[in-house]
Amino acid sequence: MPWDDAGTTDLTPLMFEGLEQRLALYSSPFLEDLPTVSLMENPANTVVRIQTTSGVIDIELYDRFGPGTASAAPLTAANFLRYITTGRFDGTFFHRLEADFVLQGGGFTFTGGDAPPRREEMDTFDPVVNEFDAGRSNIERTLGMAKFPDQPDSATSQFFFNLKDNGSTLDPQNGGFTVFARVINGWEIVQEIAGLTVRNLNQFLTGAGSGPFDKVPLTGAADTDLVFIEDIEVIKPAGSQQFLTQSIYFPDGFRSGRIVSSIELVNPDPNAATPFQIIARFEDGRRDTVIFTNTLAPGAHWEVPISVGGDPTVNKVRGGAPFAYEVRSSHSIAATLHHKDFGGVASESFIQTGPFTGAQLQTWTFAGGVKGPDRPSYLVWQNLSGEAATVNILFFPEGGTPFFIAHTTEPFRRGGLDINQLPSVPDGPFSVEVHSTRPVVMALSQYAVAPADATTQTGTMGLGASEGVLPGAMIPTGGQSILSALFTGASPALVTIELDYILSDGTVLHNTAPFTLSPLIRRRDLDLAASNPLLPRDEFFTVRYRVQGGTPVSLSYRGAGAGDGTATAFLTAAAPTAYFAGGSTVPAQGADREVISIYNPFSGSTEMTYRLRFHFFDDPGAGGVIITPAGGEGTIAAGGRRDVSVRDLAEVMARINEGPQFRRYAVTIEAEFTGGSQTVAGAIFATLTRISPGDSAATGPGWGSGDTLVALTDPRF
Repeated sequence: MPWDDAGTTDLTPLMFEGLEQRLALYSSPFLEDLPTVSLMENPANTVVRIQTTSGVIDIELYDRFGPGTASAAPLTAANFLRYITTGRFDGTFFHRLEADFVLQGGGFTFTGGDAPPRREEMDTFDPVVNEFDAGRSNIERTLGMAKFPDQPDSATSQFFFNLKDNGSTLDPQNGGFTVFARVINGWEIVQEIAGLTVRNLNQFLTGAGSGPFDKVPLTGAADTDLVFIEDIEVIKPAGSQQFLTQSIYFPDGFRSGRIVSSIELVNPDPNAATPFQIIARFEDGRRDTVIFTNTLAPGAHWEVPISVGGDPTVNKVRGGAPFAYEVRSSHSIAATLHHKDFGGVASESFIQTGPFTGAQLQTWTFAGGVKGPDRPSYLVWQNLSGEAATVNILFFPEGGTPFFIAHTTEPFRRGGLDINQLPSVPDGPFSVEVHSTRPVVMALSQYAVAPADATTQTGTMGLGASEGVLPGAMIPTGGQSILSALFTGASPALVTIELDYILSDGTVLHNTAPFTLSPLIRRRDLDLAASNPLLPRDEFFTVRYRVQGGTPVSLSYRGAGAGDGTATAFLTAAAPTAYFAGGSTVPAQGADREVISIYNPFSGSTEMTYRLRFHFFDDPGAGGVIITPAGGEGTIAAGGRRDVSVRDLAEVMARINEGPQFRRYAVTIEAEFTGGSQTVAGAIFATLTRISPGDSAATGPGWGSGDTLVALTDPRF
């Protein structure tokens, strides 16, 4: 596996050795070991998590209620939250430690460099009115706001932890120092920081002999490391007793004067509402912005506009700065991104990391990429960890020399490559293999300028699988449908991929010529129309691949017809439920087609009974409307398939025709599998495909965080 550097090197043992598989499923470090409402003064208050380089500290804000009979501190808490939601606390360090008194932070970031000043002062908002209340005394474990001497209303961003009962000292001073929060979890982390060595860093940080840095706590083997706030976010909204326990991700966001972006969400639970928030993680500059916070009603679908080119009233993110999306919620939800750029719309489901291990999230493959003039192409990722990630990327151009590049991405940030700016990747088809030192989520977004075409796909986690399925493929008249395959292993010398084409009437066709890969020919494209002349046009069918000898490969699909393109990776595993948050039908455009394709992975006599539910939303204050149409239920024989066209569902179309607000919706699928008289455990392999000028899409399903994924290679199938 050669690459261009100082000679020819086999990358496999050199770089990617020892990615240890862990049995524990991945969990965001920010959402582990959450506290309970029983620790709080009042369960209606907001809870915030401060993730430091020394550990996690959870605080209850007194935004709704104070301790006991004391008043709340709503203005001070809102001020603190404003710094959180704009990402201004992230990357700041604790700059003052007075032993047995206070630990102070929230004022400065470290800029590094060879010469002072090596720090930058916080860009602050207007000062907040003092809200001191003797009932909220500066006792141990509480947080207060710092301010200037003899200026009671001068607090901005700097805050402090009371390391002991300081009420007798701080309550009578300067109008009283406003206590606005209390540590409910992680006090041992505060005490650990309070026990660190302190040093005078004024000369180092500012080049001056005096300043605010005469007692800076330092950690590390040589007491030389600052203690940073890595991330600080709300983990329980005000008024809710539910903590935000789950996250889903999509790594590709951008705002410009031509881009229109929105996120569609679905709460599949018809009985429970879920609070949620949407966070933008930027590639550079200030890292985080909380762009939306609300509660999703039971069973509801909701579209959240992110940006509309030319309309500043709906631009929730700063322009010209690439970012990734993270959606946090208290219950499992699914989301789809719609991103219109270069005249086409790219759509894809958010990534649910819950069913995967951390090691699985370190390796990704993308079989089907294309580079060329007027074909912008971007490989993007989000670092999910609190440590820097080295992302090692190997490009396999069609007929060219593999090209290697590595990028380091800071904690929780988005990273990416403009592939058209890489001269070592020639124009034409390519595939990508990625290994990261930390868990990441990844996507490949591709565009064509004329005619307009936009696709985005999340690729295949890991190095592929020996079996996979695409439930819904189609060869459009006058268009093209391509399968791309990638082989990354060192052996065998020849990899043979067998393709089954399953038609709706039960007919099974096969590729008429061998489809092979090898260590010398790592990737290939296959034109579906040429692979078997009996394949139908303008009709959906299922493609299932198997590799002789069980060798893992990655496959993806892209289709191009009139108006826009589609692209998606083959499914190699599935869950007992499937969620599609981004359905869309415009009644006046009668030529549009949106089809949910479902495949029964079992062989033998195991039958699949499926049910489709369509989720609509009237307004944020109402519950979701769930429709289970008569045509959305049915049975599929083992190894068979079924297409459900939205336009054929009378109850759904009646709802859509009630108004334009119902043209977008979500779809959830449930299924039961029976073999003889017994119910067996199975999984739903399904895709949603939309053929529409300027808004075509092919997406795989989202899954719930508690779902167990079943590989297609499982013996039960």
